[in-house]
Amino acid sequence: MFASRKTVLCLYFLALPFILVIALYGRYDASISVIPGARAMVFAFSASYVLMVLYLSFRGRRFEINQLNRIFAIAVLVFSATIWGLAIFRFHFSLGFVTIFSLMSVAWILFIEIQKERSARAETFAVAKLGHWKLLQDTHLNFSYLEKPEQLHEGSHSVLIIDYRETLENDWLKAVSQYALRDTTIVDLAEFLEFTNGRVSLLEFKDDQMPQTDAINLYGLVKRALDIVMSILALMFAALPIACLIVSIRIGSPGPGLYRQERIGKNGKPFSLYKLRTMFQNAEAAGPKFAADEDPRVTRIGKFLRQYRIDEWPQFVNVLVGQMSMVGPRPERPNWVSSFNEEIPYYDIRHLVRPGITGWAQIRLGYVADKEKTLKKLEYDLFYIKHMGPLFDLTIIFRTILFLFRPRKV
Repeated sequence: MFASRKTVLCLYFLALPFILVIALYGRYDASISVIPGARAMVFAFSASYVLMVLYLSFRGRRFEINQLNRIFAIAVLVFSATIWGLAIFRFHFSLGFVTIFSLMSVAWILFIEIQKERSARAETFAVAKLGHWKLLQDTHLNFSYLEKPEQLHEGSHSVLIIDYRETLENDWLKAVSQYALRDTTIVDLAEFLEFTNGRVSLLEFKDDQMPQTDAINLYGLVKRALDIVMSILALMFAALPIACLIVSIRIGSPGPGLYRQERIGKNGKPFSLYKLRTMFQNAEAAGPKFAADEDPRVTRIGKFLRQYRIDEWPQFVNVLVGQMSMVGPRPERPNWVSSFNEEIPYYDIRHLVRPGITGWAQIRLGYVADKEKTLKKLEYDLFYIKHMGPLFDLTIIFRTILFLFRPRKV
């Protein structure tokens, strides 16, 4: 059913008239032209829907899965921009139409994408037994493993996965060249692992995969402007609750309600991170430790603050002054950074960007308490730095909001 882009495109566009009829029902008279600007609204939202559909239909990487959160972020961004455009040019628009059309559009697109993802998971991927092919055994997909290049011509596979970092022999090169003439996709093992798992494999990571500093700095200018706006808005709503919580913390246990902790930021520079105190005073007299479940150092009110990540709210100040960003790798303490830099290759790359209040590794792993999980956390951080952009940041923010509704175990 979802074997070709043409099929998906038809399914997307067949829904547009139905969505328009439902959205217009009960909102306008039979002649929509009676209402000034209403026709412009319908055209604007229809055009936005068409552009989003074209982007989703013709984007690359047919093997890419687990993209529903990003698609939701794209839809919110597109329809929000449409509303802003109508408002700037003072065209009439109906809140009821916007709500119904947007919700139905997103629901239909997500339905199609869920079916596409199921189809992708049901596909059989051909895997050449070369290099680090065993890394694929951790993924829950159907793989057909090829011992010899002649097996490429047996059966039908839509995707071939091969480790190009392995030196290919002539018979494999010839077979892959012939295979490329079919209507198929040939994917490097490292890229496949990266986009199906949402993280960079350190076993496959090489210097040529290093993030481009110029691209990071270019988006960093836009991101910094958005960080300033979002941190100001956040502090406008959070300033009073933070003040009340500081008083409550001081009443609940001796010591300051707000405290500073040294962390490592962009380019390896230390800074003071602000947090609401969740532990008893002098709880770390014996030295810093990783956060853990059922931590006896945590106060009663501290458990509540940690459960819903409220203790992180003062970090909006760090964002406003430029020490942090809304989205990025979580900042670590200097002693741990020194240790990880010696033990873990490429660890210092995560300091190419500003640390964040939330991040890709944070929503995928949560808090980590050992070296093995720190390695995996770094893989998520490297993936974020390589692919950081407005849609990815928006996706992380949406997932963080959903994440907040699931209390953290403390």
